[in-house]
Amino acid sequence: MLAARGPLRIDRSRKGSTRAMDRSCERGTRRSPVFSTMCREVGVLALASLSGLVGAPGFTAASPPSKLDDLDAEACYTHQQVPPLGIVDEQSQRFVDVDEQGRVLVDAVPAFGAAWKAGETTYTAFLWDGVNAQPLVPDGFFQTAGLAMNERGEVLLLATDIPGAGTISDLRAPDWTHAVIWKDGEVVASIPAPGGTIFEWGQINAHGHAMLSTPPLASGIDWRPRTYLWREGVVTALGEGYAIEFNDADDIAGYSYEHPAFLRWREGERQALAADCPPEAFGPRGLPHLNRPGQIAATFQCDGEPRAMLWAGDEVLDLPTLAGAVMTIEDLNDHGQIVGSVPRGGHYVPVLWDGGPLVEVTLPVDASSGELKDINEQGRFLGAAYRTDTSDGLLFVGDVHGTHELEFEWPPGARLGRSEINESGLVAAAMGTGEWEFVRTEVWRPCTIPPGAGGKAD
Repeated sequence: MLAARGPLRIDRSRKGSTRAMDRSCERGTRRSPVFSTMCREVGVLALASLSGLVGAPGFTAASPPSKLDDLDAEACYTHQQVPPLGIVDEQSQRFVDVDEQGRVLVDAVPAFGAAWKAGETTYTAFLWDGVNAQPLVPDGFFQTAGLAMNERGEVLLLATDIPGAGTISDLRAPDWTHAVIWKDGEVVASIPAPGGTIFEWGQINAHGHAMLSTPPLASGIDWRPRTYLWREGVVTALGEGYAIEFNDADDIAGYSYEHPAFLRWREGERQALAADCPPEAFGPRGLPHLNRPGQIAATFQCDGEPRAMLWAGDEVLDLPTLAGAVMTIEDLNDHGQIVGSVPRGGHYVPVLWDGGPLVEVTLPVDASSGELKDINEQGRFLGAAYRTDTSDGLLFVGDVHGTHELEFEWPPGARLGRSEINESGLVAAAMGTGEWEFVRTEVWRPCTIPPGAGGKAD
């Protein structure tokens, strides 16, 4: 394999800073706080050259992209940090989602202190296009948090009319009594949480349908999380289980707390995914990942032994290992390509699976550990790596032809949280320090798509 290429040409408009958990621990994607105990804080990711992999057994790019060096649009990025968004006592700007117009959904989070407890400041979702920030607080609600958005311009929000921190499940977050679908300043739907409980997670698909989950509670009406589907104004209860991912066919992937197993909901029917492992021995090692065709990929452990599996219809496949090491799955695209990492000698190495052997992706020469975290439908990757002798990180974009570093001043002690590369090549990532109480969102746009351009190239 070839080594990673030199750094991208970058116009640094701002220097970077901070964010939260690994995307798998936040997404459902692409990210959920309930799964924080499953999450492996391996640090940051890495993406290195895949040159030389084309033609290898099982490796064929889903839609061969152009070489990064051949297109200025893909070899040049501008960098911005989402600025303070204007709430009182603002502490963090947490990345949530990005659309193909280049709009970033981000939460402004207040410090956990007297002002928030007194209702003098609010947890607030914003849409930011690189120039302007729009608060998303529908009439009748006091606080909001972003969950996801689709390409129709619909944004799924958590919302509450109660000021301050919550009392039901997490004293550092509001009690989210509603989910709201917002579009162009109007409320498309307002969905109350059932039975006096609260919502915690959800996603919206291309048709404007939403899946929602209540959190597992230590006490209260029902400790078990439950999942709901909202479609055309009707809410359908889907039973016990915490939903994580949602596709355009209304398939849902999630996890059962009551009888430990990964779950699939299809056409309203709930099914525990076969894993050849009894519930008492089953434990997740990350989140299930669901693509548009309905495939689900996930890593778990059975009686302490790690396993990585792909469920496709009625077929179940144990993914190959690399020198006996099991892959921790981080993302799955619609072509069935899977990215993640495997452990080796106290470090992690990035890996790719595309139907054949598990393929190791070369780390940059001065990096000792890394993982691949996101892959888009063109087969382009987002990743990072730790340098060998420091705690500094390296961020990369790349494809089968090679990779380039996204030049960035890594904040001391920072860790990478939720991160994403969209189909236009725009990258958004959250960086957190401490116990994730100080979070910043970093955005890299291809040079031909300036801030505020609505995703359109010059």
